[in-house]
Amino acid sequence: MRQAFVFTSNMQRCFLSLLVSCTVLGVFGVLTPPSAIGGQATNIAATPTPNISATPNGGGTSEIAFVSHRDGIFQIYVMSADGSGQRNMSQNLGDALNPAWSPDGRQIAFTSNGEIYVINADGSDLRNLTQSVGGDYAPTWSPDGGQIAFLSQRDGDDDLYVVNLDGTEQRNLSQTEEYEGKPTWSPDGGQIAFGSNRDGNWEVYVINADGSGLRNLSQNATTDDYPAWSPDGSRLAFMSYRNGNLEIYVINADGTDQRNVSNSPASVDTFPSWRPVSALSPFGDGEIVFLSDRDGNNEIYIMNADGSEQRNLSQSARDDYNPTWSPDGHEIAFSSNRNGNYEIYVMNADGGEQRNLSQNSAYDDNPAWSPNGDGQIYVKGLGGSNERNINKRHLLVDDLSWRPTPRK
Repeated sequence: MRQAFVFTSNMQRCFLSLLVSCTVLGVFGVLTPPSAIGGQATNIAATPTPNISATPNGGGTSEIAFVSHRDGIFQIYVMSADGSGQRNMSQNLGDALNPAWSPDGRQIAFTSNGEIYVINADGSDLRNLTQSVGGDYAPTWSPDGGQIAFLSQRDGDDDLYVVNLDGTEQRNLSQTEEYEGKPTWSPDGGQIAFGSNRDGNWEVYVINADGSGLRNLSQNATTDDYPAWSPDGSRLAFMSYRNGNLEIYVINADGTDQRNVSNSPASVDTFPSWRPVSALSPFGDGEIVFLSDRDGNNEIYIMNADGSEQRNLSQSARDDYNPTWSPDGHEIAFSSNRNGNYEIYVMNADGGEQRNLSQNSAYDDNPAWSPNGDGQIYVKGLGGSNERNINKRHLLVDDLSWRPTPRK
């Protein structure tokens, strides 16, 4: 059985985000998926934390997709950027989590009742994509929008699956009796990176999108997980426990040149995210935003990809989590409890002009920007006792994403 990696209590929220949930005891793992809701739990360990992924908007009207518990169960909602027009998108199927926008912004994938659903952004054409009773979760769109990678428990463990957008050709890429972590597509769509404990400890693996070419990239005897591709696909950042604490490492896509870039032995540094690069924002060799508790609480840091110029961006006395870049790389959205409850904030890439976007007394978390920067944000809302526990099962959520601008 998978074990949960235990951090200090104030780190638990952070590591439940982005579908990799952790705590500090000395072992690492990805927590039980939301598909377990209504089924049998495989692991019970930490405080649920929602995630957010975003997509651009269409027609010039910004909207926000988010997860809300206002109906007594978790549901996917969409609202205008001013908070108006709030509507239930998941149609009371059951607890709905993990919203993920399609690359063109026309559809939303999400998890409900242990299956992957897709719905049009206007609320029409809701369909069950996976049609499985095995516990499917963590949908992630391929860059061309033609496939969705996800995790499934249908074979008795958490395996990496890929399915076509019409639900055909569901296939198990990982083919192991061990566990895989949340998948992430390479920028060109040719490969998928993920964490796996198939060799007895969690390491970073890469596999071709057709299931061939599986290889252990990190090749380390301790814990490596949560890979994140650089914008050009030449490198991956990940978090590793190899020096006795979690730190950020960078590795070439061929597995060479592994190096500790955060290099802060006394702290816990986690969840790296590369600064986007475009023709309008060529940020040199790359910058990485990450979480660190080195100042006594969880805050958002940034550094160059070589580890130089590390600095605290959020500068808050409370906890900040889940940083996500705007598509142009000029702003960072994040969640913070600095006002007594978790809400969505945005700041400039230099830490300036921090402002509360969600302005809500409910639990809002895990923002992600639309590809063009003017879209929507998914917010995961948790309220009351439901913030801690649902039927004693972990919530693994990827629950916030900016909506991309639909292509003509």
